[in-house]
Amino acid sequence: MSEVQTAPPNPKLVRAADAIAVVHLGFVAFVVWTELLVLLGTVLGWEWIRDPVLRCVHLGLVGYVGVQDIFGKVCPLTIWENRLRDRAGQTRSNKSFIGKVVHQRLMCELDERTLRRIRMTFALVVTVTFVAVLPRF
Repeated sequence: MSEVQTAPPNPKLVRAADAIAVVHLGFVAFVVWTELLVLLGTVLGWEWIRDPVLRCVHLGLVGYVGVQDIFGKVCPLTIWENRLRDRAGQTRSNKSFIGKVVHQRLMCELDERTLRRIRMTFALVVTVTFVAVLPRF
């Protein structure tokens, strides 16, 4: 019996998908670290945490993710990465980006409903922080 030959993954499309994954990771790192630094800066009296551009961009990005979750939508970056991986001939996971990161880094399996709750809670925390520690306009 002969084996089915599969074409090797397209390296350009793989690199493009990997680049989107890196951008996605940067997005997540930015929103998480910014929140942590705002909270720490509030305690330590750092004035830069009240920068209106930083705070509005932060709130806007987290708000976008929150709205996506409310409507049950998948992040566009995840969609683009998955499409590129499909076109490249790579196998891919059906998990969301955060689901993959959580599984890979923490070695635990969280269902999408739990991940959605975590993202929504984080969006609520960022919103409360924005109101409690107002930027200086």
